[in-house]
Amino acid sequence: ATSWSLGGVEFLGGVPGSVGGGLIMNAGTYLGEFTNVVTEVLSLDRGGQERRRDHAACGFRYRASDLPADEIVVWAALELRPRPREEIEAEVASLRQRRHEREPKGVPNNGSTFKNPPGDYAGRLIEAAGLKEARRGGAVVSPKHANWLVVDRGVSPACTAADMLALIDFVRGEVERVHGVRLETEVKIIGAPA
Repeated sequence: ATSWSLGGVEFLGGVPGSVGGGLIMNAGTYLGEFTNVVTEVLSLDRGGQERRRDHAACGFRYRASDLPADEIVVWAALELRPRPREEIEAEVASLRQRRHEREPKGVPNNGSTFKNPPGDYAGRLIEAAGLKEARRGGAVVSPKHANWLVVDRGVSPACTAADMLALIDFVRGEVERVHGVRLETEVKIIGAPA
């Protein structure tokens, strides 16, 4: 989009993942989310049938949509607008710098682990509950941003999925105990650890 001087998706600067997964979870940042630009989505169901949905049928909401997780998104129409390339590049650079300053880098992590509850921030609640650097096995709440759970590479044995799930459950329980708020995961948990 930047090379064509088309604005509207600057909010995705530095956000990892795929367009299909981003659409299904309505990925975004404080600058915007997919619901702001998507006009239509084409997916394939398990039987190989095409499913075309307009914006309303996608059912976008905060970090979720009505797009079935078992379908494959093959195409999406985005409503972009002309914008000078220099402005787009500056906004994306600013967002990436902000992410670099606030988020842990260079260490395996879950990304933003919990959804922000209405009117508050998951990271603030976790930090206010005294959970920065809380750990379960090789999983630890990042000292840089409390809504990021990271792998402690200095722990032996190595961090496991069970460690991460145990830390998620512990953090969720403590935040609910301290603040009366039940955090929902933003990350999608599939299956169970061995």
